[in-house]
Amino acid sequence: MSLHRVRAHVRLGGGLATWARDQMAVRYGQAVHINEGLANEEPKRNEVVDGDLFICDLPLMNEAHAIDAYNTLTAESVLAWVVAPGEEESWYIERHTCHHDEDPVRPCVTVERWTS
Repeated sequence: MSLHRVRAHVRLGGGLATWARDQMAVRYGQAVHINEGLANEEPKRNEVVDGDLFICDLPLMNEAHAIDAYNTLTAESVLAWVVAPGEEESWYIERHTCHHDEDPVRPCVTVERWTS
């Protein structure tokens, strides 16, 4: 079973980090944990850190939901609020397909990626 994963690590000004978290709340409810309860667990995330840093990691079973989530986060009206990164940081939003539970295990495949 492939998972359609949406991940983001981006600093958004103007209250958009909270808006992004709220937009992804429904997708968070639809997301699954990868390897839940195991040492290599990858929990789902949808949070705002330090007021304007939006971090999400949403492994979704439905590709259409992942596409919608990615398109929401990469809309021009959202990306206009990206705070310029420091020299050590690069912001990203990505959608990729995971094959963690297949036998044999295959690597993730990036489908779409935005970076600053």
